[in-house]
Amino acid sequence: VEKITPGEYVLRSAPHGESILRETGKTLRIPPGGEETTEFTLTRGGDLRLTVTGPDGKPVKEAAVSILDEKGAEQRGFVIPDGTGVIPDLVPGKVRVRVSKSGYETAETEVTVVKDQVTDASVRLSEDR
Repeated sequence: VEKITPGEYVLRSAPHGESILRETGKTLRIPPGGEETTEFTLTRGGDLRLTVTGPDGKPVKEAAVSILDEKGAEQRGFVIPDGTGVIPDLVPGKVRVRVSKSGYETAETEVTVVKDQVTDASVRLSEDR
């Protein structure tokens, strides 16, 4: 184990083999010359099944999807390869979803994610003007 320099660290979680991070809401403070232990529990969130279509109602392939926090900063990003995809383990509650694809206007929607459930949402993109 590498030594960690003194300071404040915010604990984040990531599914094994993925780089997606989620805040746990817990800050760990390492004092100079010391060490610290803490306990925390990670709970499963909810999944979002998103369908992205164009003005003709057909699926839009390779759409970029961003999950935004309450300030509009991107928390997680995905690509929906075939027009429909599942975004796993979102924090329950209201989330903003931004969808973009070259040739289309960017669209946003607000969705309420429910713990341990799959929430369905759809976004219809308009052609870029």
